[in-house]
Amino acid sequence: MQSNSQSPQISGVLCNVVSCVYNDKHGCCHASQIEIGPLQATSCQETVCATFKPDPEDAESKIF
Repeated sequence: MQSNSQSPQISGVLCNVVSCVYNDKHGCCHASQIEIGPLQATSCQETVCATFKPDPEDAESKIF
C-alpha cells in the first residue's frame, strides 16, 4: 500500500474521493498542497480538485 506519510493531513480539508492516492480512506487529504478550479466556477458543482491523482491500488481492486 502506498504511504501518504510524506505529507501531513491538511487541516480542515475533507475529501470523500477514496480513489485518490492522497485520500487516507478516512476522509482526510494528505497532498502537500491542493489546487481547486476552474477559475470561472460559480458554484460548488462546477469545481474540481486538480490535485486528484488516481490510487493505483484502488483501481486494481476493481478489476474483476
